Amino acid sequence: QTAPVLVTLRGSEDWTLRSLAYDALIEIGPDAVPAILTELAVEDPERRAEAATMLARIGPDANAGAPALVPLLESGDWEAMYAASGALKSLGPNPEAIKALGKVLRESSIEDGVVAAAEILGSYGAGAKKALPDLQAAIKRDSWMITSAAEDAIEAIKAAQ
Repeated sequence: QTAPVLVTLRGSEDWTLRSLAYDALIEIGPDAVPAILTELAVEDPERRAEAATMLARIGPDANAGAPALVPLLESGDWEAMYAASGALKSLGPNPEAIKALGKVLRESSIEDGVVAAAEILGSYGAGAKKALPDLQAAIKRDSWMITSAAEDAIEAIKAAQ
């Protein structure tokens, strides 16, 4: 029950206290994931990005939190998007996240988020095999950046099989 208290301290005006709470949450590890996920809903973009980074630092043991990171790819907040992308790559494949990333590929109007979704799926290799239809659909979108990222992801997934 320490993790929720530490998340509350993350909202402190005291930078040292925020930093200590950050480190303690990472040290707690997977048991802190539910509390860290609450940080993804705060209005402060820096705290959202830091929450994603905390999950990345916990690593694959925080994989259950992966689906909650996907909406940050469409947040319009570059810092949160970048942190979420890195975290999703380090957490590894998660079936719910792969499904959500496929939806981003098909429906999002945020070009950078769609490119990030394709890159994340490509980083999963064979673990993202179920996303191949979504990546194929993304190739047809009206953006050379999206097309290129989707093609690269398809190639990475097929090469890993």
